[in-house]
Amino acid sequence: MMSSISRFAASLILLASISTFARTVHKNILVESFQAHRCAYCGGMDYALEQKQDQYGDSMVFVSIHPNTMFNDTLPGPSFTTNFNIEEGEQLFNDFNLPVSIPEAMINREESSPGQYPFNTVQIDGEVDARIGIAAKFDMSCTAYMNASREIISEVTITNLDTTTGVYRMVNYIVEDSIIDWQIVAPGQHPDYTGSVDDSYSNYAHRFVLRDVNQHIGVLEGAPIFTGELYGTLMMGFIPVGSSTVITENSHPMPIGWNENKISVVSFIIDTLSREVMQVINTPAIVPVSTEEIESVSLNLYPNPANEYVIARLSHHLNNARVKVINMNGSFAIDQVMNSDQVAIDVSSLSPGIYSIIIQHMNGIVSKRLVVE
Repeated sequence: MMSSISRFAASLILLASISTFARTVHKNILVESFQAHRCAYCGGMDYALEQKQDQYGDSMVFVSIHPNTMFNDTLPGPSFTTNFNIEEGEQLFNDFNLPVSIPEAMINREESSPGQYPFNTVQIDGEVDARIGIAAKFDMSCTAYMNASREIISEVTITNLDTTTGVYRMVNYIVEDSIIDWQIVAPGQHPDYTGSVDDSYSNYAHRFVLRDVNQHIGVLEGAPIFTGELYGTLMMGFIPVGSSTVITENSHPMPIGWNENKISVVSFIIDTLSREVMQVINTPAIVPVSTEEIESVSLNLYPNPANEYVIARLSHHLNNARVKVINMNGSFAIDQVMNSDQVAIDVSSLSPGIYSIIIQHMNGIVSKRLVVE
């Protein structure tokens, strides 16, 4: 007779197969755009990337990276005093031997010509179009939330879609969107900034700025520059088709000056041999109502797996908590209020698969994985 653990494991394998092969998964596109706040033509690159993201939505993810160039130098006075530079940006810039003439962008870290990686603004439109709709080797999903210490907790699920051998790494970027700060923009580069000469704008929206890289220890964390692992968590060897791997990481605490409501986690897989990005997703971080010390709250789910209702039971009575059920794509499937130590959640309308139940209360967040049959 099959044990409950064996039945649970069999359910996970079956549900992973159902959710994976019932749809075609395409490879998303990661564009890493190297920028500077005193680069007058970087506004044109920003606008080109914004247009492509409007066109393709979540199928294209772009990140702005500020390397240590003369165009990123901070200047005395009230303007251009924000330093967007991080050591990871400089290391990437050097590792891929990018030219000093920015803006330049890498697309899935594929070569633009033998041994070269940069694409310019004019090339973005056609090069992104050419990569849309390619079948993916991996599917990814992520849940991300901020705890009371201002660490971003990310749980990334990676599902193999093909018979894959090789050595891969999973990287988590911590990204802040729409930082309003100074930028020089040349005429005709961006329709939102329309001066007749190169001009400085204090209200420029810096999009998806790379703030930190998980597992890499640098100046932000008080360590020497260029230490730790820039290229993520190692995954290697034969990976069976349909199998899933879950990688959970904590970021370093975010400085107070970062806007936690604009933070997201850009997760991607790289082939360590070719350096190519195999899949990428961008997941907004869920922010707790308060960042006070989290009380010790535990969560239990039963039954799990479930097919009609699941009971979420907490070790503490809570008022005005929110219960969120998130699917494998990171979308909210259910969002309801909880005003006691337990709540019944109707899952009868959900498709079979693996979900995360997150309960957000005034002092933090607790979560647990749920299987729906």
